[in-house]
Amino acid sequence: EEIPEYLAEENMKLFGMKKQVAKIQDNLSKLRKQKNIILESRTMSGEEKAAAIRSLNESEQRMVQNVRAMRERAYD
Repeated sequence: EEIPEYLAEENMKLFGMKKQVAKIQDNLSKLRKQKNIILESRTMSGEEKAAAIRSLNESEQRMVQNVRAMRERAYD
């Protein structure tokens, strides 16, 4: 049985994004590990920790926004 063309195109879009999503997931995991290291640090001051965590949170938000944008493109 043949797959309808629109479904094949949709699956190709999603498949094409698979590597990008995996990379984002990997980067998010690394950010979370960095946050834990910062939070457990005994050498950083509270202000230093707050600034570092804020920076990581901003990076995390950008990555999440990229995933949302990818999802929107996939289902256009």
